[in-house]
Amino acid sequence: MLFRSDLVGAVHIGSHDYYDTLNRCFADYDSVLYELVAPPNARVPKAGKKPSGMIGSAQQGMTQLLGLEFQLDRVDYTAPNFVHADLSPREFSTAMAKRGETWWTMFTRLMREGMARAEAEGGAGPEVGIGDMFGLLFGPAAERQLKLRRIMAEQFTDMEMLSAAFGGEEGSTLITDRNTAALEVLRRRIARGDRRIAIFYGAGHMEDFDRRLRADFELQPRDTTWVEAWDLRDTAAAPRR
Repeated sequence: MLFRSDLVGAVHIGSHDYYDTLNRCFADYDSVLYELVAPPNARVPKAGKKPSGMIGSAQQGMTQLLGLEFQLDRVDYTAPNFVHADLSPREFSTAMAKRGETWWTMFTRLMREGMARAEAEGGAGPEVGIGDMFGLLFGPAAERQLKLRRIMAEQFTDMEMLSAAFGGEEGSTLITDRNTAALEVLRRRIARGDRRIAIFYGAGHMEDFDRRLRADFELQPRDTTWVEAWDLRDTAAAPRR
């Protein structure tokens, strides 16, 4: 049976228009497999609901700093075609224990990979001068948000670092085992007759998904569509006509 599986690399903090575009696109799928480490019967908060807890508050604070919006606030997870495709907290903990992983070991793996890349690139990174720091501290809100988005965008574009730290032959709970759970759900959705399926996961998962869809499902990529998540243009500096 023929079917189509689209990989939708998520940016967890983005613009209002970005999430509106995703919501419109998701409506065309038989099923949208989404990531969320939660029990299978857990209720996803409705879009627009205020976050709770320390992590939720931190995420909300980041969106305000960047002038963006948080994924859970904008994506409609209550849509009938949305399907949970991730580990439960118990399964996640069991998988970490089986691999001998802890949050600290995962953090150190990421740090080692980041340091190795920085050394290989001669310590290259975004340069922030005194004028930039002054703007970040005291400039107008729109200017501060633009500068912060540009600085953070340079850090977030290196998906290869995440793949190297948590993917590859060794793998990890964070990417490999969660992707395995998602692909098991994909098989079940194909078996029930779904023919157009989206896998809506963080961008760091996509390299592993791509490899396994080729090897295990004999799929080949056809095309790529880019959706603007962050506007990094300085509209105030645009020349007048």
